[in-house]
Amino acid sequence: MTQAPAIRPEQLAPREVIAFPQVDEFYDMLQYRLNMISSGFIFQQPFTIFVNALPRERTTFIDRYSNVQLIYAGIRRQRKLLNELTFRKSNPKLDPYWDFLDHTALDSDTAVVSSQLYQAFSNGSYKLTDIPRVGMGRLKNYFAPILDPNHKGLPATPRQRAEYQILKEFFDVERDLYASIPLVLFGEFDGIMHFVYSHKDDLTVRNRALAGLIRSSSAMIETQVLEWDLVGRNPEKTIVILMPLEEDFYKNVNRNPILRELGFREYYRKYLGFYQKRIRFNDDVIHSKVYRPYLKAAITAIMIDSFAHNVSAHSLVALNWWFKQRAENIRSFQRTHPAV
Repeated sequence: MTQAPAIRPEQLAPREVIAFPQVDEFYDMLQYRLNMISSGFIFQQPFTIFVNALPRERTTFIDRYSNVQLIYAGIRRQRKLLNELTFRKSNPKLDPYWDFLDHTALDSDTAVVSSQLYQAFSNGSYKLTDIPRVGMGRLKNYFAPILDPNHKGLPATPRQRAEYQILKEFFDVERDLYASIPLVLFGEFDGIMHFVYSHKDDLTVRNRALAGLIRSSSAMIETQVLEWDLVGRNPEKTIVILMPLEEDFYKNVNRNPILRELGFREYYRKYLGFYQKRIRFNDDVIHSKVYRPYLKAAITAIMIDSFAHNVSAHSLVALNWWFKQRAENIRSFQRTHPAV
């Protein structure tokens, strides 16, 4: 384990975790994208991704270096994609286990890997070269509390048991593998991705593939966040996205070795124009979306008022003609029948 860098006062400022509108749909789409960049490129055999991410139902502030709660994200889409990759129909017997994961949260006291690994990544305790040792292994080792009757460590957690019931239906628990890598969003660790895959796609000697997965996954979620602005985020919140794109951020706030090794600072500097342009475009579109309903309502009111005015005016003309015609008919009748 690498010695964690000393924490500066600037790093102690709470991190704002912004709420995403339609958050379930957001993680559903993220599962699609993560599978798209992995299938056929990194993994030739069936695989699945458990995404343990920061909850974003509401905007919160967290301490980057303390215990944080993570959720299983995109479980419903993960299940469908896993069935499709393995050409299997959905098994109703697995419903309770999928549902349990879909409605549970993880913290450092209840998670076997995710929260502890997330905290270690956030603290800068691990470098990229540490991942094969601390974030990769065989499923049989992860599930040792369940499989090994002589296991002397901590007992299996309920989440671990649910994962086991699911994965044993699709993978060879004795031989197949997992790799746990950070999910990076605008220079911040936003969760952990657990790739479960066949032993035929062994990544232990392919660190470059891990680095590529981290970078490409980051690009996927960042692009999706920028697109997701169009369905409801407040435009003034874009400052939270822009902050990690500033050079000082990597000097004073997040000096994590993995971010440095993967060149995130240089990457953001190189493509800063894209992010700034995309955010400005979002603000323009959001501004339009905010005011369009008011404009529509105003136009509708004017049209209704105009219609009412025209109807009223035409009605008055018709009534005026009718009364004049009635009076003329009465006068004509009286001249013709003076005795009546």
